[in-house]
Amino acid sequence: MSKNNFLSGIYPISPITYDSDFTYLDLVEKALKTNIKIFQFRGKHLSLRRKRSLIPKINERCIKYGIKLIINDDIELLKYADGCGLHIGHDKDLIGIRKYYGKKFTIGMSCYNSLDKAKWAENNGANYVSFGALFPTQTKKNIYYCDHSLIHLAKKTLHIPICVIGGINKKNIIDVLKYRPDMIGIITGIFNESDVESTTNHLIDMMKNYEKI
Repeated sequence: MSKNNFLSGIYPISPITYDSDFTYLDLVEKALKTNIKIFQFRGKHLSLRRKRSLIPKINERCIKYGIKLIINDDIELLKYADGCGLHIGHDKDLIGIRKYYGKKFTIGMSCYNSLDKAKWAENNGANYVSFGALFPTQTKKNIYYCDHSLIHLAKKTLHIPICVIGGINKKNIIDVLKYRPDMIGIITGIFNESDVESTTNHLIDMMKNYEKI
């Protein structure tokens, strides 16, 4: 992959439900079979032992399909998956992580509803930033709601890719597309659907078609 050409399009984030390794990995692979370029593993609800078991298997599948794997917050997991990147919150040391892992390492940073945080992240080594939540979501308890107009302003101001997240699904994605984010992060809007692969492809097509307008 050339530098950062994977930082675009629908950005699935791993399921929040877990029944077994088999069903979990099956759901993940259904999303990976589509034309996505990037996938995030977010395992806050899983034990460290379970995460250590799952991450090499997910990374193996991402490599198989030519998809960039990003790990959410768990720096410890990087040692179990070669070539992946990291997504962090404002509580992590972006400057230190960039210095330690080098210029080629991919780092995304959550900026919630703050353009100032996003400008700081851009200036201190983030490859992309995310804003959200745009809509009510069950994924997080403490939610920072982001006004949609902030995305429009961020697109004018920033020079790195912008991801939006939070309660986005096939019913409301059209309200997000008009702000032309580079990436759209989706969890339940993909993995709570009965047909994960079909839903992901539908969302990809909607985003591609809107970009042609």
